[in-house]
Amino acid sequence: MPITDYTFENGIFYAREHGKITKSEALEWSRYVRHHASENQRPIISLIDATGVTGIDADARRVFANTSAIPNYAMACIATGTLVSEISARIVSTTALDPHTHLFKTIDSARAFAEARIREIYSSFDQV
Repeated sequence: MPITDYTFENGIFYAREHGKITKSEALEWSRYVRHHASENQRPIISLIDATGVTGIDADARRVFANTSAIPNYAMACIATGTLVSEISARIVSTTALDPHTHLFKTIDSARAFAEARIREIYSSFDQV
């Protein structure tokens, strides 16, 4: 299975992608995003380790882009790592809601950004 290691903790939904991502895998991932976004009162962020991706088919890219419109889904932080995964992620980011998708070279930098943003989001959300 090309999308694995699903976890949700402290407002961050993590998944690891590897190999070629198909529409059915993208739909499964999108269902998880929708579930976590609808079950939480505060916005969520996805953290995606796409460093092992070798390709994303066109239908899967459309699913990922459409997922950006899910209510309460603040943003995607994607670690690309390779040229193939970076190109695929950039294609998705151009069709997703702007500025929903953030790309990083490493999972550590993507995680640090996601954690900082979720703290900011939760801090401002809690002040209301």
